[in-house]
Amino acid sequence: MFARNLVAMSDTRLRPFALLAAGTLLLIGLASCSAEPPPALTVGEVSFSEAELLGLTPSRRAMLSQLTAFAISLSRSKAEALFSPAIEIAVADRLYRRTVAEQMLIDAGIDDRELQRQYDAEPEWELSIRHLIVFSGRYETPPMRQAAREKAERALGRIHAGEPFGEVAAEVSDEPGAEGRQGLLNPGREGAWVKEFWSAGVALEVGGISEVVETQYGFHVLRLEDRQPVPFTEAREAMALKIATDLGLEVETTAQAARPTEVAFADNLPSIQDPEAIVAEWDGARLTLGDLLARAAATGGREWDLFQEGDLATRGLMLDLELARAHALELARAAGIEPTAEDRTSVIREWTDRFEQTGELLGMAPGLPMGEVKEVALQALGRSGQNADLSRSAVQNWRGLLQLRHRFADPAASETAPDRTP
Repeated sequence: MFARNLVAMSDTRLRPFALLAAGTLLLIGLASCSAEPPPALTVGEVSFSEAELLGLTPSRRAMLSQLTAFAISLSRSKAEALFSPAIEIAVADRLYRRTVAEQMLIDAGIDDRELQRQYDAEPEWELSIRHLIVFSGRYETPPMRQAAREKAERALGRIHAGEPFGEVAAEVSDEPGAEGRQGLLNPGREGAWVKEFWSAGVALEVGGISEVVETQYGFHVLRLEDRQPVPFTEAREAMALKIATDLGLEVETTAQAARPTEVAFADNLPSIQDPEAIVAEWDGARLTLGDLLARAAATGGREWDLFQEGDLATRGLMLDLELARAHALELARAAGIEPTAEDRTSVIREWTDRFEQTGELLGMAPGLPMGEVKEVALQALGRSGQNADLSRSAVQNWRGLLQLRHRFADPAASETAPDRTP
């Protein structure tokens, strides 16, 4: 009887709970069916669904990853952060050239009095320039470029007709803040501005006005407000390098420097994976695998791939180059030579120009809103023309730098080497 009553109770009192459980399972099933699938490709904050990648081969997906990472860097105007390993190598090269140049001057018996005498005859200049700009990227269509040029030419005509330059600049210039400053820039020296801009400015007499000048940013009109010689004490190192070059100094890089002596090397270089692992030590100094990884990323895409695969020849070459750079820096410090603000500023400008020019040719621009990165990267992947091809090749060659910066997976990592573009 007890058993029968229990069964009866389960049939009546427990039926609502059974129905609730069944409904819950049904809802869970429906939710699992309607949930979005995980992203097929993620780079930083940007994700792509499988539908968005439909038809793309692994190598094309890898290219899209690289373009997306590049666009993210460009959106944040982070050339210095992205190219940091390459910038440090270039700065070290400059220090090494200056070290070799100083020794050449000593050997030739040229002292500071002679340096200053020659400098005074042909000094460097610091320019104060007022300008206006009509923005126009070189990736824009010819009609758009022509319209921008004509706008700048009309502004130049107004200035020649007697309107004050500052007032025209405040009205016409696309540069942020131009209205308040009336186009006046902070004083600059060679290397502070792009080459075309500097060449136009230094060719002017004080008060002179340039013709329309084209740069990668658009079309400018310049007025030279003032020109002052850079003090010899600030220009001495550049002058020493110039005279050493006249004496026969060729381009010297840290790769040409001697290597440290009595170096203790790791005996398992191909198999080391930890970036913090020490691969070489000498006289209290050391190199880690991360140092070599950064060198490989800065050297090129092919070297990056081979390094990650543990190729002994590539890892050995990166180790040799980093040893030479470290020793060159030691020589520079021993000679009292330290990097100047101009050294680093000039190198950063070179990389920033390359960074922004590549972006322009791919239809990208600094400050790109993050919400537009995905669409712009997809458009850059399909962009046609020689300039677009060359720019994609440049981005692909920077894939090591991009992966170090943005930590994304490479969809083509499983492909064979012939499919990779060096």
